[in-house]
Order: sequence, then structure tokens, then C-alpha cells
Amino acid sequence: MSDVRFHPEATRAYAGVVLFRVLTSVPSILLFFLAGVAVANVSLQHAAWILPCVTAAIAVFSWYVLWKFTYGVLWDDAAPAPDSDNIAGKLSADMIRALARERERNAPCLLRAAVATGRGAAMLRLIGVDRATFLRSFEFDVHDAINVTAFLQKADAFRLELQEERIDGNVIVYLFLVEGGPEATAFLNEQDLSMDDLRNIVQWERFHWLWDKAVHAWNPSVIVRMFGSIGRGWVQGYTDELDAYSTELTDGILHRPARAVTVHRDALQNILRILSRPERQNVLILGRSGVGKQAIVENIAYALRKQETENSLPLTRVLLLHSELLVSGSDAPDAVLMRALSKASHAGRFVLVVDNLAVLTKTQKGDLLAVLGKFLRSPLLSLVAIADPEEYQVLLKREPGIEGMMEIVQLDDTHEQESLAVLMEHAFMLEDAKRVRIPYSALRSVLQMARRYVSARGMPGAAVDLLDDAVALASERRDVVVLEEHVRAAVSAQSRIDVQHISMAKRDQLLNLKEAMQERIVGQDAALQAIADALKRSGAELGDRNRPIGTFLFLGPTGVGKTQTAKVLAQQYYGGEEHLIRLDMNEYSSEDAVKLLIGAPDVSDELAEGYLARRVQEHPSSLILLDEIEKAHPKVINVFLQVLDEGMLIDSVGNKTDFRHTIIIATSNAGALFLRSATVGDSLKKELIDALIAEKVFSPEFLNRFDEIVLYKSLSLEGATRVSRNMIESIVAELRTKRGVTVTLEEGVVEAVVRRGYSREFGAREMRRAIVEFIENVLAEYMLKHDVKRGDTIHIRVQDLPGA
Repeated sequence: MSDVRFHPEATRAYAGVVLFRVLTSVPSILLFFLAGVAVANVSLQHAAWILPCVTAAIAVFSWYVLWKFTYGVLWDDAAPAPDSDNIAGKLSADMIRALARERERNAPCLLRAAVATGRGAAMLRLIGVDRATFLRSFEFDVHDAINVTAFLQKADAFRLELQEERIDGNVIVYLFLVEGGPEATAFLNEQDLSMDDLRNIVQWERFHWLWDKAVHAWNPSVIVRMFGSIGRGWVQGYTDELDAYSTELTDGILHRPARAVTVHRDALQNILRILSRPERQNVLILGRSGVGKQAIVENIAYALRKQETENSLPLTRVLLLHSELLVSGSDAPDAVLMRALSKASHAGRFVLVVDNLAVLTKTQKGDLLAVLGKFLRSPLLSLVAIADPEEYQVLLKREPGIEGMMEIVQLDDTHEQESLAVLMEHAFMLEDAKRVRIPYSALRSVLQMARRYVSARGMPGAAVDLLDDAVALASERRDVVVLEEHVRAAVSAQSRIDVQHISMAKRDQLLNLKEAMQERIVGQDAALQAIADALKRSGAELGDRNRPIGTFLFLGPTGVGKTQTAKVLAQQYYGGEEHLIRLDMNEYSSEDAVKLLIGAPDVSDELAEGYLARRVQEHPSSLILLDEIEKAHPKVINVFLQVLDEGMLIDSVGNKTDFRHTIIIATSNAGALFLRSATVGDSLKKELIDALIAEKVFSPEFLNRFDEIVLYKSLSLEGATRVSRNMIESIVAELRTKRGVTVTLEEGVVEAVVRRGYSREFGAREMRRAIVEFIENVLAEYMLKHDVKRGDTIHIRVQDLPGA
């Protein structure tokens, strides 16, 4: 295609530009005016008013014909693009009109024309930048050298990939950002957009454009389809008793706006196949809240009615049963349901949708499931039931007869592109209803944060709810653009997790975490450095974000600060020790202990929820301390393999608990003797891990799940002295705060405590016993013997210590 040229003036659309200019030019308007005056003058002279009327009618009709010819023929982008050597013929009419205002035919002019079109301007709105700012971001002198013909050939290839009719402003803007060199790269970086983001934006713009072109409800073709629901009673019997407790989903469904986005397409087709069977044509849809169970039911109703209308088949009614109304509205709902279904079974083919099957199983008013079971074999009735996985596990497996008559269809969370498409469609409606603008950056934030922080609901429901809240927040603040800050504020309100941008205070906290912990953890500088480094990486959002914030295995002798580190870290990172969930793994040494973590469904009772799952659901930002992990049963360890690797815990009934906002610390005294006898060196950690694996204390799979295996060394005499001072200062500070009593220590008291309490084997635990004996006992005896009041001072001397 070396002979391809770029000549906009030789296109059909440009002829439309010329004709439009002629029709709207001053001479044309003046000519029509003068002609009208002349005709009116003749009419006045001859009193013939029919002449100006006819002339005016001919003039208006001629103007209208030319106008329609311009828009309907010359500017018709739906007409096939000409296959000629003039690449300009592939441009849209909007692009030709915008180019007609440019004097030259180079790349800068092409870009200016692109952003002047409606679709080019839409691209900029989705990017979140205005036209002037966008054009200022590029040095046009550099791009004068771009070969426009070659550029448009690439644009034509991309146009075909998008299945567009013509090359419009959206394609030009996209390709310019891809091919635009350093300026384009700098612009994308400034907007915090990747190439994947840019591809999503061009897809979103196309989606929005098609949405705007969608058929409106007053379109005659839609009105004709509406008649499919009229006269239903003429061709089907009446089901008035069932209608009192249900809503027909198929009534007029074809004239409602069709969903532009349909997720779970494979599941939908599978359900339609099941419903078309001659027998066992019943479906049980399982999925957690938010995955689109209600949406797929509406899509079933739409697909059935559309297929039957197009093929002149008998109509199937899809009835949504209001389970709560049925149970609460009658003392004998099973008898009511029996009469309603018996009558409906003679009224034609229908699908009964039970949106909450668990309601029918929990009621004490009769056996509603048994009633349904009697009609499941009817060729004229199909049942589509909806349940959450835990309800199915706990309640429905008690009814094997019902389960055997139904085909189970599992709906999982939608993947990222499906969720993004649903968000796009929802965003269009919100923009119209709330009069706000939703740029791509906000949509991207919604999708990312919904997946990470709103784990209680499935996708895309979690993302849709989050977008609703962000838009509502923007409206409350009277902001016309939904920004990432609105999304983060909405997430914080929903999830009880502060996800605002890392403030300078938070940055300083992470940067100074080691030093803050060193004030209370003595002699473990290497361990604290490893912990701080791992949490800094998480704070900077580096690495796998589908795992907990940090996972650590603390190894070392007893009393060296492993548990104390967890308490201090909970205080420093989460703001208080109330964020610490501590599990003594001695209590999880049996196989049955797994139930304590993830629960156990009892089909004769309610769901027995696991302790760990419940605590994390209540407090998603927590530090989980697994004390003495080596005492846990291997099956308990297997539970934590999933948590450490995936950041999720699936309990006994299929519920997911999100652990991605937790820090997990496991402590163990395993290897303590090895650490006391080993020589400190670079290979110490590897030698210890090899020894633990060889002794089958831990499996390689378990050890490899941790971000860091942190070694704690025995306390030195100097370290023990610092620990002693810290413990004593804590006691003194508590007395001063709570009772207003000052405690002073004679020189030598701390050294006496250290001499009594220092133990290389038992570390700080032995020191604690010495402080109880030497300090707390002395204080208790003094305060009982004396009338100590607020403001008094107690002085402890060496000779006051027991055994001194």
C-alpha cells in the first residue's frame, strides 16, 4: 500500500461539509430571504397568496431534502468505508468535519481534530483531563515529522480490531498515546495510566457510545414487542392464588432496556439447557451475595421470552415467589402453596423462582419443601431456587429428595474484565441520574479496592455497591467529578479499614518502626529489622497483594521477646493491643481442633461458626499471634497453609474470610537448644531450618509460606539489665498514673534484680519472677504497713530486698 494517500477533500463526507457550508452560508440565507421578499412582493401586487405558500413549501422541502441528504448519505458512517487508496475515506464524518477547520494535514492537526470530535472528547473525559491541558502536554514541532498516512493505516487496523465502522476521534487519541513517543509516555505517567488502562478506556468509550445509540423504549420495534405480554390470559390459564405471592418477571420484559453486559454467560446457557429438558428441569443456583444471582434470573426470563416470541412458541411465565410473604401471610403456608401450585399446573408452562430457599426450610409452619417436591416432576413446572453456599450445606442437604431433583449451578465471583464491564454500565446510569462525571481512574480504584477490602460480598456486587457509595459521597460534597479520594472514603466506611492515602504520619511510622519497637524489645535488632523491612514493602504495595500484610515465624528460646514483639507490633502498626488475636496452639493439638478455627456445620442445628473466622470478620485489621505453633495438629497447620498463601480462609460451609489486612505471627521454641549451641554466622538460619525439617518439626511447605523466618537469640547480661529497667519503669509509671505515688530506686537495686533473675535459658520470664519478688512484693508490704496517699514517695533500698 505504498501508493496510499491522505486527501480528506476527496471524500464523500467532505462533500457534505461543503454542502452544509453552502446551505448555512450568509449568501445562501440572503438569497432565500431575497427570493422570499420578491415572491411576497409579487403576491401583494396580484393578491395571490397561494404563490408564496407554495414557494415557501418548496423552499422548506428542498432545504430539508438537502439537509437529510447531507446527514443521511454524505455523513453516514454506517455506510461501508470505501476501499480506495485514499485513507481519508476511512475517517468518520466527525473527523472530516473537524479536519475541515484545519489548514494543514499533519499529525498535530489530526490530533486537534480528534479531540474536537465527540468521541475524542469522551476519551479525554474518561482519562480525566480537559482538551487544553491535553494538547499542551505535547510538543507539536516534534510530531510534525509523523507520517500521517502510515499513522492512519495503523488506526484503520485498530479500528477493525474494535469493530468500528470508521476511524473516529477515539481511535486517533488512543493510537497517538501509544505511538506518540516520549511526550505521550510522560503524559500517561502523569495521569497514572498504564497501557492496559488505556486499552480499558478505549473499550469503555466504545461501550458508552454504543449505550447512547441503544434503542429507546418508544422505538416502534420495541412497542411491537410489547404486545407479546398483552392478552396473556387468552392463551394461558389464570394463576390468581399463586400471583398473590409472586411477581411475574416475563411480563413486558422485552420492552425494558436490555442489559448491555451479561455476566456468567456459560452458566446462563447451562440453565437454559436444563430448563428445556423433558424431565429433571430444575435448577439450584448457589453463590454468595453479590455474584449476580438475581441478575441471572432476570436474564433467564428475558432469554426465554425472547426465544419463544421469535420462534412463535408457547409462552413460559417466570414467577418470582416471595418466600417471606408466603410464610408470614398465612398460618398454613404449605396448604396455600399446594393449592396455588395445583391450580397453576393446569394453566400452562411456568418457571417458579424461589429467591431464598432457606426461608422455606426454616419455617415451622408446615413442610414447604415437601410441597415443592410433589411438583418437581411436572413437565409444566420448573423450579429455579437460589441459596447461599452455607445455607445449602447446613439446611438443604437434609432434603436429599429435593437435592436429587435439582441440577446445581455454582456462580463464582466475576473475573476482572467482567466486573469492569458491569461497573462501566452502572457508571453510565449513575452519571445520568446523579449528574456527576466518573473518570476511569475512579472506576479502576473501585474495582481494585472492592476486591481487596470489601470481601463480605462477591463480585461484581461489591464493586457496584462501592461505586454507589462513592458517587453518593461526591454528591454530598457537591463535587461534579468522582475522585479516588471519594472511593477511599467509601471503602473506609464500609470495611472499617482506613484506606486513605498513606499520610506523612503513616509513612514516618513505617520508616521509624524498628526504632519504635527497639524501645520495648531488647537485644533483637536483627529480628526487628527483618520485620520492619517486610512491613515497609507492604506499605509501599510491593509484592503479592493477595496475601496477608506480613507473615512471620519467630524462632528462639523462651523469654526472649517473641510474644512481646507481637504485642508491640499490634500497638505500633494497628494502634492498640485490642487488635491482637492470640491463639494458644496447645489448645489446637487434636484433629478436632480444626472445628475451633473454621467451624463445623450441624445439619440438625444452626451454623457453628469458627472462632478465628468470626474474629477476623469482626476485626479485619488485626495481628494474629499463633503461640507455640509446633504444638498444633498437622491438620490445623494445613488450615494455615491456605491463609498464609492465599490470604483467604474458606470455612466448613464455604464462606470466605479475608486475611489480607492481617499480620500473622507464629512463635515457636523449636530449635532453642540449637540456637544456644550454634555459632552465629550467615548460615545459621539455613542450618536451623534444615534441622527443623530433618526432625519433622515443620514441613518445607509450611516454612516456605512465611515472608520471614526471624531468629531470636538468648538475652545477654546487658540485654537482661535493659529488660529489667523497662519492666520496673512500667510498674513505677503505673503507680504514678493510677495512684499518684512516686517510686524511687536506690543505686544497685536494678543490678540486684538482674543478678537474681538473669537466666540464659528462660530469658525475660525468669526476670519477671525476680521483679515480682524484689520489687512488687516490697511495694505491697510497704503500702500495707503505711498509709500511702497520693503525692507520697516510696524509696526502695538494696537492704529492703529479700535476702539482701
